[in-house]
Amino acid sequence: MSVELAHPDAPALDADEAKSLASEIIARSGDSDNFDAGSILKNHPELAQYRSVVVDLAYEEFCRRVDAGESADPQEFARRFPDVAQSLLKVLEVHQYLDHHPDAFAPDTPPEWPEAGDEVAGFTIVREIGRGGFSRVFLARERDLGDREVVVKICFQANEEAARLGRLEHPHIVPVFSVQPHPRPGLTIICMPYLGSATLANVLADIFAADKTCPQGADVLNAIRQADREHGGPSGGQFADPSRIHWTLRRGSYAEAILETGAQLCEALAYAHRQGICHCDVKPSNVLLTAGGRSLLLDFNLSMQQAGSAAIVGGTFPYMAPEQLRFVLADDTHAGAAEIDHRTDLFALGVTMFQLLTGKLPFPTEDLPQDRKEAARLLLERQRQAGELRGELDQVVSPAIARTITDCLAFERAERPDSAEQVAQQFRDDLRAVPRARRWVRAHKLVLASVAAILLMAGTALGIGLAMRAPLYERQYNLGVAYLEAGDFTAASRCFDSALDARSDFAQALLLRGWADLMASQRAGLGEVERSGKLSSARKFLEASWKQTGSADSAASLAWCETQMGNHGEATNYFVRAAELGLATPAVLNNWGYCLAKAKKLVDAAVRLEDAVRLDSTLQAARHNLAVVEWRLAGEEVFRAQRERRDNGGKDIEARHQARAADLLQSARKHIDAARTSGPRSADLELAAASIYASAAAAVVGRTDPDSAAWEQEFLEKAWSFCQAAVELHLPPVRLKELPVLAPRLGQDPRFQRLLKQAPAATQPIPANLLVDVFPDIRDRLMVIQP
Repeated sequence: MSVELAHPDAPALDADEAKSLASEIIARSGDSDNFDAGSILKNHPELAQYRSVVVDLAYEEFCRRVDAGESADPQEFARRFPDVAQSLLKVLEVHQYLDHHPDAFAPDTPPEWPEAGDEVAGFTIVREIGRGGFSRVFLARERDLGDREVVVKICFQANEEAARLGRLEHPHIVPVFSVQPHPRPGLTIICMPYLGSATLANVLADIFAADKTCPQGADVLNAIRQADREHGGPSGGQFADPSRIHWTLRRGSYAEAILETGAQLCEALAYAHRQGICHCDVKPSNVLLTAGGRSLLLDFNLSMQQAGSAAIVGGTFPYMAPEQLRFVLADDTHAGAAEIDHRTDLFALGVTMFQLLTGKLPFPTEDLPQDRKEAARLLLERQRQAGELRGELDQVVSPAIARTITDCLAFERAERPDSAEQVAQQFRDDLRAVPRARRWVRAHKLVLASVAAILLMAGTALGIGLAMRAPLYERQYNLGVAYLEAGDFTAASRCFDSALDARSDFAQALLLRGWADLMASQRAGLGEVERSGKLSSARKFLEASWKQTGSADSAASLAWCETQMGNHGEATNYFVRAAELGLATPAVLNNWGYCLAKAKKLVDAAVRLEDAVRLDSTLQAARHNLAVVEWRLAGEEVFRAQRERRDNGGKDIEARHQARAADLLQSARKHIDAARTSGPRSADLELAAASIYASAAAAVVGRTDPDSAAWEQEFLEKAWSFCQAAVELHLPPVRLKELPVLAPRLGQDPRFQRLLKQAPAATQPIPANLLVDVFPDIRDRLMVIQP
């Protein structure tokens, strides 16, 4: 008998309330063997809307049945809960495997995993949000950094190489904040930002469980929102700005959205491979999806470092490459590990893409035996004897993409693509305008054939069709938009030029013609002369657009161009006009504030940046800029206090300046901490954090507060840790010499002195991106023809 989970009339509970109620029910039941998850869900239908809660309750019943001596079959038990059967079965299979292999990857005595409210190494556990066979994942609050929300993973077998993995910095890799040993030997604590709960596994469950006949990219966003509602998203209810969501998720097909996601994963893998690191466990549940649909690769802690020694190679059976399965079967693990390289990740990527596009795995694993080696032998044989896999892919993607994915699934490593970059490029090429047009023609060929027949039979219909055809300027404009979105800026420029030749007053084409040059100027490897020429050309077109329309779009575009040319004063004027004309978006406000700060108009800059943060609390650039502006304002207040003490002796006025400086430094600490958790780390960001905390430490020296000494020590320790992080991110140590001026006691720290003597890195640090591209703010309005 299956348990029905649809309860439309159930009272509303949020995710935290549902989890708390389920925990309370489990606790009240004591050690009773008569625990019935189905009955509990009928009595409390409000719990049934949260799949993770249903899994928890069902797993609790399964464990109690096993403890009572019953022989419970995982597959039969999971069938009682059809809506969560796949997720529940994975948990039960791990349970059964560990039951048969109690010593696998684990110490003799299993750890006591923490519970809600426990304190572990400076983290307060909020709740468990995931588990594997050898790890637990928790939502926690980091006490020493303002109780910020973080993800804490406690796991076995994370060795010293995990510390190196914390340095991976890529837009599509979840950053690692810290790696530290657990108080219990053999366990490691890995701390990461909390960016939500949705993964590609949620997308799989939503799209294919609902059996959608023609899923769209927007369905991926719906799956993300459902998962975040169910499991609880980051505090503050982060919602994605629609203008910042990739077009494949707004108006593309499901397959196009998955191709974009696959390209992002390939870029992350390519970056890791260049660092000599193989992920070794690429799968849907290891790909986090933000509220805006950006994909981030998780779980690098069990990866293998090339040219290093790896005692453990991660992997999950359905996604394992043949060489990983041979590693499982090998008597000499070091010899087996030698076969594993970047092409191993490409195989797992191929399995993941095949599953996301078709709803099933390329190599069946449902009937694999419990014995690990026997399962590896059987799966390896299925991979060797696999037939043609392209047939199912051809139904949902182009032949070129079907070929790329099946190439990734080649049994022999040498037959797989050479690199993840190559696969990413093939995915992106398929999202360009021409291939998309070809797919549309193939999908509508019957309709087109009928239309062609009608036109051939009726010449008058052909005449009408030609008469009603969109004018040349419009056709060229639409083609230019497609090229622009695909990143072919040269082709986009040609199309916009053609549109302007056909209609010289076409304002939108004029504006996007400027943007084509603007975007081209940002390409990597462009020489300074060529970049300057592209920017000058862009400004010419954007100025013409501004003179013709006087629109907010033109003002914001021209302002952005001026910032790229370093003309911050001119940029400020245009940002002011854009805001006055109604385009006061977080990006515009941040850039306006940045330009004001460059002009040393700090008070005005703080106002604009506060507005940007209020509109988008997750905008890292605005948080970073505001923190630095407030720190500089605090320095001015300290100077005024010193001047008042020296010249006038006005104690009250001096105290007001000091209090104002303290408030500004407190706010600056809050914003710099938020900036460090809301995006990629950079050497500039860590240096700013070190400077702010060094100033905060100096500000409490000499105060009579009973906690001032403790505060000073805490702030100094954080300043030191940020200095170390900055140098790890390739900041030249010489740039730290200004910090002892801010906090002399920091300069006396032997660790700081050793850091100053460290040889500079060969690689230049990646600068923090303190300006925000305004194109997403105006893109959607420009995509629509307005004659």
